[in-house]
Amino acid sequence: YGNKFAVRPLGAILPESTEEVQAIVKICNRFKIPFKAHGTGFGPGGMNADAPFLSIDLRFMDRIIEIDEKNMIAVFEPYVSFAALMNACIKKKVRPYIIGAGPSCSVLANATNVQGYGTTNVSAGFGGRVPLAVEWVMPDGEIMKMGTLGTSGQWFCGDGPGPSLRGIYRGSTGTMG
Repeated sequence: YGNKFAVRPLGAILPESTEEVQAIVKICNRFKIPFKAHGTGFGPGGMNADAPFLSIDLRFMDRIIEIDEKNMIAVFEPYVSFAALMNACIKKKVRPYIIGAGPSCSVLANATNVQGYGTTNVSAGFGGRVPLAVEWVMPDGEIMKMGTLGTSGQWFCGDGPGPSLRGIYRGSTGTMG
């Protein structure tokens, strides 16, 4: 299965929607198959190199769903890169925050893991504070909608009036992948 530096999964599955991720997680739980969802990055960190697991690779979930230039909100899937978001925002004459790690980095990974900084942070926000709402497939396969998405179905406030679980999905520095 690889070694302690390069954990290799038994296989990978590439869902295209939240509902597909949810179904995969429920099947893995039913058959007691360890799994790890993976966006952009160096690999499925945090997995035991000696235990088989399934990699849920999110690379086909790369759509920008909406850019609301009036309210300066972008709704996107987990594999959207800073380059893709920047290009889409330029067409709407707005600019998102971007970090110094480069254009291929995942916007979501930065917002939920580590603390990347860049020259636009002062005027456009910092990664750990920019998520306004999150739709997350939980380890049991249920979908958690956090922030205002959880109560109103709208994407406008990360800490309420819906459940604010930023500290759970992010904490100080996130899960590092």
